[in-house]
Amino acid sequence: MEKKKITKVIIGIPLILFFILCFLFISESKEWTSISLYFKKRKANEVIQKIESFKEKKHNYPQKLSDVGYPEPDESGPFFYNYVDSTTYRLWFGWGLGESVTYDSRTKEWDH
Repeated sequence: MEKKKITKVIIGIPLILFFILCFLFISESKEWTSISLYFKKRKANEVIQKIESFKEKKHNYPQKLSDVGYPEPDESGPFFYNYVDSTTYRLWFGWGLGESVTYDSRTKEWDH
């Protein structure tokens, strides 16, 4: 009888700790997400700086990202670029499952 109680305690304590850690991870994930988004936008803003610098020199936005020294993205990015016309472009990156964050050169703002 005594061995069964000890076995339950030995199994029970790690399970309780596991559930506590899961709860803490889930509750902190929103903060982690906003920190990750900050750094992703920061890197994207570097790309925007190069695009805007290109326009100052050539009086036109680049046709593709490789025109400003970035490799053309594959299906996972990291960034995607859409040349609309000589005065407009969009830059975006995937964020979460089925979500994206988009920069519009007309408004100079991020939309997510």
